[in-house]
Amino acid sequence: MTVVDVHTHMLPAQVLAGDWPPALAAGLRTTEDGRLLSPTGERLPAHYPDLTDPAAALARMDRQGVDRAVVSLTPHAYAVGTGPEATRYARAANDALAAYVGSAAAAGRLTGLATLPVGRPEDAAAELERAVTRLGLAGAQITTGPVAGRPLDRAGLDALFTVCETLDVPLSLHPSYCGPLQDPDLFLHNSVGAPLDTALAYARLAASGTLDRHARLRLVLAHGGGVLAQLLPRLDNNWHYRADLRTRAHHPPSAYLDRVWCDTVVHTAPALRHLKETFGEPHLLLGTDAPYGTGVADPVPTLEQAGLNPHALGGTAERLFRTVRSGPTATGHSAETVVDLREEIIRLESSLLGAEARNDVGRLEQLIHHDFYEIGRTGKYWEREEVIRVLNSIPDQVQGVTFDRVVELAPGVVHVRFRTEDSVGVVHRSSIWTREDGRWQQRYHQGTPDTQAG
Repeated sequence: MTVVDVHTHMLPAQVLAGDWPPALAAGLRTTEDGRLLSPTGERLPAHYPDLTDPAAALARMDRQGVDRAVVSLTPHAYAVGTGPEATRYARAANDALAAYVGSAAAAGRLTGLATLPVGRPEDAAAELERAVTRLGLAGAQITTGPVAGRPLDRAGLDALFTVCETLDVPLSLHPSYCGPLQDPDLFLHNSVGAPLDTALAYARLAASGTLDRHARLRLVLAHGGGVLAQLLPRLDNNWHYRADLRTRAHHPPSAYLDRVWCDTVVHTAPALRHLKETFGEPHLLLGTDAPYGTGVADPVPTLEQAGLNPHALGGTAERLFRTVRSGPTATGHSAETVVDLREEIIRLESSLLGAEARNDVGRLEQLIHHDFYEIGRTGKYWEREEVIRVLNSIPDQVQGVTFDRVVELAPGVVHVRFRTEDSVGVVHRSSIWTREDGRWQQRYHQGTPDTQAG
């Protein structure tokens, strides 16, 4: 049996050495002598060598009786920008994280969670797909919010949540520096702000209906879910009491806990027993918050005092954070196949937009299913023959095309979402492609002008 620590942090060398804009990282600042500090003045690499050295991390794990660890970027270094440099920053950090967990010094005992440029939602979804399918990371960790001034349920992250579902990877929510509780003298941003932020993030996702729209999204909550266990009875009571809350979410907030896991960074055996009563042992994961002193230095004895089996929690972690991401995804394909499928569908959709197909009726007939129909930008219903005739008579639309998501809804059924921009304006488009007899064909298409898009 294996003991797995799901809550540990690292700080990539690329973050330390990179020439990044000062406001890009969530809470890092550099002194005149080049030392990297947290917002509370800690000299991070100097105080915590295992932030940058996997061998030091393994030595710590050995002292704690931990066999494997899940590693994420330290929250001080989350990308918080909304410009393109945030995406470049996240890619550099994930490349460094993949190198860190895959290094010889890591000895195959570390698994990584990607960091994402959540201020750029489309880029965040694409970066998660790259991190999982190309880098072998096991999921992602993002801030509890806010994102560009908006809470998670209003930050436009549906595409990201959908990619998590499609790739069958968990999304970890971890607080960074917490709103008005920025008080380094009393350290209340950590002691009070962090657990409040985590509970608030989950409560918003549940109460807003986000977890209804994303029924296969699996969440991991840091620090035992913050104060969520204490607040759930009140949240549920108010859902039953207020009719307006029942119109937003199908169920009370506690009903979604079957897809929520919490770590055990709550410090005492009584607190752990309360977590067990609230979430159930199968939804608890050993965590330490290493290497930070605010975490749990000796996790195994505290778990045992609470009647929890560290090895059983390790089995849960191994199932949730699969270390080999080339295994089956939710649709039965390997992760590499998901990437190939996205590229194939984008190629076919682009072909329909291009001159080669539009100048060739035979090619259009190959690409468009015999039961095809379309809802046009004006709301007009189009059947296959009329669409082929019109496409054969109009110019290509290859300029101003931006693809968003490509999701396999079921084996042989793919949804693609994209937008086009031309002299008429911006149109948000959605297509369904189906595979029959080894051939992909477009079965449905809809275009919505930007002025009508919700």
